This record gives sequence, C-alpha cells and structure tokens, in this order.
Amino acid sequence: FCMLDLAEGLQRRFCVAVQDFATRELLRLIPGVPLLYCNLNCVVMELPSSQNEEFSRLLSVKRMSAAPTVAAPGDAAPVVLHRRKVVKGANPLSARKKKPQSAQKDRPKLVAN
Repeated sequence: FCMLDLAEGLQRRFCVAVQDFATRELLRLIPGVPLLYCNLNCVVMELPSSQNEEFSRLLSVKRMSAAPTVAAPGDAAPVVLHRRKVVKGANPLSARKKKPQSAQKDRPKLVAN
C-alpha cells in the first residue's frame, strides 16, 4: 500500500489527511504520524493513539539520556565579548523640520487699510 510507505518515511514532517476509515486504522499503527479527517464541514485532528504516546515518551527519554558531548582539554571555546549598547541620538528623519529663515524675510507683510 503506497500511502502507508509514504507515511512511514514522512514521520514528524507532515500530517496525513484521510477520509477512508480503514486507511485511518492502518495509519494509526504507524507511530508519530498525525492524522486529519473531515467531519461534516470541520477538519479534525485525531488524538494520538496509545502507540503514538508510547513512541513519543520513549523518544523523549532517549533524548534526555543521551550523553552530553565533552570538549577536548585543548579545545577552548571562543569567548564572545558583548558590546555595550551606546545611547544614540534622535532619528533625524522623524524630527520636525526647521523652517528656513530666508523664507520669512522675503514674504511681504500685509498692511490693513
């Protein structure tokens, strides 16, 4: 069955959306494959089966029990120096523009009669 082979290779990458009940039953046996199906006009994601929960629990235990890598004594990790943030001035593009003085001098004054 092609879809089952595809689902086994795509674990933890994609969700499988299937309407056929028999196919969903077969896909539930593959651990780590999330299943979607349509119920009326709503897309439903199935709760993980007991096999999926056991698979994820074993996977997390395996990750936690992995021995941390120890660096060799001669390999010193490079020290990263953090620069202090410098107080910067105001943004010149957001500041209000000053009116030029020559424009006010050239304007004729209105005289009331």
